[in-house]
Amino acid sequence: MKSHQLIHKNLKNGLEYIYVPNSDIMTFSLIVAFKVGSRDESEGYIGSSHLLEHMLFKGTTKRPEQKQISEELDRLGSDYNATTSKNITNYYIKAPKDNFEKCLDILCDMVFNSVVRSKDLEKEKKVVIEEYNKMLDNPSATCIEQTIGEVFKGHPLEKSTIGTKESILGFNRDKVYEYYKKYYNPNNCIITICGNIGNISQKNLNSLLDKYTKSCAKNTNTNAKTNCYNITSTYRNPVQKITLEKQTVPRLKIIHRPNAQQCAITIGFPCMDVYSHDEIYILKVYGFILGGGLSSRLFREIREKAGLAYTVAADSEHFQDTGAFLLSTAIEKNSLFENQTDNKEKEGGLYIILHTLEDLLKHGVKPDEVETAKTSIKNKISVVYENTHAMAAYYNEQLLLKYPKIINIEDFLKKLESVTAKQINELIKKYLTLDKFTLGIVGNYTQEQVLNYLTTRFAPN
Repeated sequence: MKSHQLIHKNLKNGLEYIYVPNSDIMTFSLIVAFKVGSRDESEGYIGSSHLLEHMLFKGTTKRPEQKQISEELDRLGSDYNATTSKNITNYYIKAPKDNFEKCLDILCDMVFNSVVRSKDLEKEKKVVIEEYNKMLDNPSATCIEQTIGEVFKGHPLEKSTIGTKESILGFNRDKVYEYYKKYYNPNNCIITICGNIGNISQKNLNSLLDKYTKSCAKNTNTNAKTNCYNITSTYRNPVQKITLEKQTVPRLKIIHRPNAQQCAITIGFPCMDVYSHDEIYILKVYGFILGGGLSSRLFREIREKAGLAYTVAADSEHFQDTGAFLLSTAIEKNSLFENQTDNKEKEGGLYIILHTLEDLLKHGVKPDEVETAKTSIKNKISVVYENTHAMAAYYNEQLLLKYPKIINIEDFLKKLESVTAKQINELIKKYLTLDKFTLGIVGNYTQEQVLNYLTTRFAPN
């Protein structure tokens, strides 16, 4: 994969940015990100980060209506959206290279100069409720969300990003605006730019970023036509490190859905934080071996042999204080305990998954599996990071979470290449033993049924 230049700067107003130039392509990706997410929400504010993300597309002093924002962005040929996670909120645009300044103007206007009107908030609460309902209608999405919450039980990461129906409907304009004004300022912001921004020089880029993130906080009569905003806060959200209570016994999160058309299964384990890079590389390789591709252990067992599922996935997510390793699938709705299809394999999906995990803990991964996994991951990363948005997101997380050192893609691949079967086998015994797992199920099964099955088939020796 072609190496790339990294330009990392700090502006006088507190804004930090990374620019990864690439003149071989015709587009750029721009992300304006803030260090705030569901983990930062106190009682009474649950779901506010996500609801606010929706609101910032509704109008600014300079562009009062949502239609003006969307029409401008559409005329620029851009792809734009936003995402909220447990600790980061991203706003992004991808567009042709000659439209960089216009896109920067619009995006900064949205995030620093939103009006957050009550009438828009009342409409958008209904939209977010429908987003919530959509998740509930998806057994797999519900299962993953609920399992993650159980893995992080008692920790700020336990909170759902979307909130609850009650919390969403309970917001008013003043509460959302107060939250907005606290967190949305250049000191709590990272901008990442990847790709081709035309003939804009490094000096001009600094000037543009300063221009479009400039505060007019002292001027209460801010002119809507200027490119500076009424940014009243200089708050920088700290990178908290809160200890997750150690888990010593398995946990269950069973959601009984008699009419579900599939049975969704998620198994989660608490694992290392985002700064434990050497262990993360090892876990990434294990995740691929377990459920990351068509040659993975679980894909072969659940789909190819048992015919119970269409897909299976295994991967990890890491935060500043802890992480979670998750494997997930959705199987034939009646086949959790016994295979009810015509397949000759009679064991149900839950047994297959747990038996596979036990087998890997007991016998370990094989060197040839490790080499296949590493090669596949490296090739996938090479393809993914031709995507400027993926590249920008990769770097903005590192800045927002204050990595001790920026890890470029080339360094990541070198570390990945050094992973061995011995390292994997030691790591899974450290983090992924069955006394530390959380089992989530959404389907036509009760807590009592699942508990009885587990104590019968997987009782400790």
